[in-house]
Amino acid sequence: VADGESVTLDIALEPEVVLPGSLLVTSNPDGGVVQLDGANRGKAPLTLDAVPAGTHLVDVNMTGYEPFTTSVSIRPGQRSVVAARLTPVAVATGGLKVLVNVEGATVTLDGEDAGPAPFKREELPPGMHLVEASAPGHTPVRRQVTVRVGETSVVRLTLVDASKKTPAMVR
Repeated sequence: VADGESVTLDIALEPEVVLPGSLLVTSNPDGGVVQLDGANRGKAPLTLDAVPAGTHLVDVNMTGYEPFTTSVSIRPGQRSVVAARLTPVAVATGGLKVLVNVEGATVTLDGEDAGPAPFKREELPPGMHLVEASAPGHTPVRRQVTVRVGETSVVRLTLVDASKKTPAMVR
C-alpha cells in the first residue's frame, strides 16, 4: 500500500469448529448413578459421547456410600476418564462385653440368645439394650445398658444360687 492510498479487503470469518469429546465414568462398586453438570445420565460404567469441550462437574452417588464429586476437563476429540472409588458410609456403633460370675451362663441381648458368658459383641447400634444372664440352679439377672458410639460398655452380672436363701433388702 502506497502513501495516501487505501485498500479495501473483504474478509469472511468462519466460526471455529470445536469438536466435542467423550467421557468414560466408572465406579467401584459398579452401578453408581452418574450426573454430569447436575443432569442424571445413567449408571456407571457409562460412556458419554458428544460432551462439549470444557470443564464439567461429575457426581457419582450410590445408596450406602459417600457421594463422589470431581471436575473433569473435556478436550476436543479426546476421551476423558473419571474413576469414582465410592467409600461406604461410616456407621456409628459401639460395643458390649458381658461378664458373668458363672462360667458358661447363657447371655441374652435384647431378647435374643447371644451365647455363653463371657460375651462380647461389636457394632451394636447406640442406645439402650437389655442384657440378661441365666444358668441352671441360679436366679436370672437382667440389666439395661447404654451403648455409646466408639466405646465398649462392660457389664458384670452376678447370678445368685437359687438354693441359698438370702434375706430381703429394701432400698
